[in-house]
Amino acid sequence: MKVGILLSAYDCERYIEKCLAPWISLKESMDIVIAAGCGQWLKFKQAGVPPTKDRTFEILTNSNVDFLFKNEGNVLSEEQSRETLLRFLQTQECDLIWVLDGDEVYSVEEIIRTLDHVSQNPDANVFTVHFKNYVIRYPLYVDWFVKPVIYREGVHGGLNEFEFDTNASYRFRKHSETKHNLIPLRVTFPEHFTWLEDDKRSFEKVIHQ
Repeated sequence: MKVGILLSAYDCERYIEKCLAPWISLKESMDIVIAAGCGQWLKFKQAGVPPTKDRTFEILTNSNVDFLFKNEGNVLSEEQSRETLLRFLQTQECDLIWVLDGDEVYSVEEIIRTLDHVSQNPDANVFTVHFKNYVIRYPLYVDWFVKPVIYREGVHGGLNEFEFDTNASYRFRKHSETKHNLIPLRVTFPEHFTWLEDDKRSFEKVIHQ
């Protein structure tokens, strides 16, 4: 099973190496292809948030990713940026598309268990994950945040576009019309470094939302 990682990473210098490490370590043995995008999304630019000058792009450049896209100049929306990465992964004939953000951290064991879970549930095409969302101060977290992150690619004409955030639709089937599967916490519960008071990104998200 070939897995395409659709990685969006901007202003993630604090987390990106930890995020990438398990995927890089499994890249050959698990047949993983990584497409990464870095750059400020249009909604932040429209909200007047100044571009960051952190090292995320530099770290990605020096990492073993297969495709790297920098979103700058004529800045793309979140959805357009993800679709740029998707188009590359579709040329690689991936069986699964796994949407990943640069502040999300899975363990090697979680990745392996998750892929086993996907294999054991062939009737589902979209898989939703519970995230350990760190809020206010680490290690405080909430466990109710979920979002769809894994899609089978060779069904319903293939993935077509992102509707909102990680919600994607197929060429012949809307996101709401596909069969979903909620992956149990015992299988995976990845860390998500979001909404922390010592991370300026939290305040930037408030501005555009």
